[in-house]
Amino acid sequence: MRPLTEGSLPTRRRTACKWTAALALAGLMLVATSAAADTGWSDWPSRPPANLSNSDIDQARRPAIVAGPPGRLLVVWRDQPLGGGEDGWLYARTTQDDGETWSQTETITITTDEIFPPDGLSVEGQFLVTWAQRAVPGDRVVVYEARKGADRWTIHPIPGPNSDAPTRPHLTVAGGRLHLIFSANRSPGAPTDLFHTSRPLTATEWPTATVFFTHTAFLGGSQFPAVVAGSDGATLHLVWEEKQSAVERTILYMSGTVTASGTVIWSPPVTLSEGITLSVNPAIAAGATGDLHVVWGENADQGQYVRYVRYDATEGRWLLPSVRVSDVPMLLNQIDPADLTPHVAVFEGSQTQVCITWHGFRESDPPPGAEEVWVSCSTDGGKTWSTPRNVSRSPDAVSIMPWTTFDDQGRLHVVWEERIRSEETDTYYEIFYTRGFNRSVFLPLVLRGWP
Repeated sequence: MRPLTEGSLPTRRRTACKWTAALALAGLMLVATSAAADTGWSDWPSRPPANLSNSDIDQARRPAIVAGPPGRLLVVWRDQPLGGGEDGWLYARTTQDDGETWSQTETITITTDEIFPPDGLSVEGQFLVTWAQRAVPGDRVVVYEARKGADRWTIHPIPGPNSDAPTRPHLTVAGGRLHLIFSANRSPGAPTDLFHTSRPLTATEWPTATVFFTHTAFLGGSQFPAVVAGSDGATLHLVWEEKQSAVERTILYMSGTVTASGTVIWSPPVTLSEGITLSVNPAIAAGATGDLHVVWGENADQGQYVRYVRYDATEGRWLLPSVRVSDVPMLLNQIDPADLTPHVAVFEGSQTQVCITWHGFRESDPPPGAEEVWVSCSTDGGKTWSTPRNVSRSPDAVSIMPWTTFDDQGRLHVVWEERIRSEETDTYYEIFYTRGFNRSVFLPLVLRGWP
């Protein structure tokens, strides 16, 4: 793995004059504008995207980014080592200065198994990572959790079912315990259910994960869960995709109260995607005031859209129906993933900022019709959204699967995977990173060191 250097960035990523660009952007972006006021989708005012993975064979996929204590961030992704033969290793890089410089690439795990998308969490100043991997041959999926120590990562398996289904495990902390939620089937080939397990923060061993929600359709399953802890520190908030068939999928929500004994009392599910036939890949974020923010992809005849809905803690209800973040349909190439995978992050300073990222391209975009990563933000609880901005800025490359987090200064950090080239049936990817201000750039901030 090569260290990240300015000289290693592609030519199209470089800037000739940082301050000239900053001042020009400041003049354009002194005031945040709404989607109705803008005529086009311009570039997001951020630093040039940088290749963070520098893969030896360009197979870096499925990144996640986590904010820790001030200045600290973790990016984790899966890759394949030089020489081939192995299905995937898990790698990470960290920063101590808000992304100015990054550590050398660290190897979390070495395996010949297939690795599914990871998730990360910062707990009491320590970074944790979870992922699932499937043995080949054998097809049994096992979920793992790893924590970063002083000089190495320690790995702990999570006992669970004899599943063969792909899964995306997620971690959060509530009620003084670390909670892990994932989807799996109880026997190979069966529909997937939702599983949960938890342990005290000081423990290392995980109890066996058990089912807490059973799928509702015989031919479908409960899949792609995402979980966060509420502002009270004792409630789990969960969204997932309930698959009835290939053309009918619903976004459901449940809350879970963590008791003093560590058990979880789950509420009945609530449908968030009312009136939408095909809803996919939800994500959720929680604010300090008790509000919840949920996004997902909507498949429609004319294209795909990003959907958003908010739980208003003051009113004690979901503000249904959900809204489209932009009325411009997104188009996607039919290479993994063929569906939208939006992500949402929240920052609460002088006002609440909600930012959503997603990938896709518009029908009006020039050839070759390659996905870009877009960002749109709201400061009024989702009533209005800023005009989408181009984060990836790579018109000749496919940019997909964005993941975001805010730091304590309100800067939005974004990672994604970029298909840098295709050769017949083979595709090649790297992980890219950038950061910027969430919605607008104000001149005093620019002059202090944009972005």
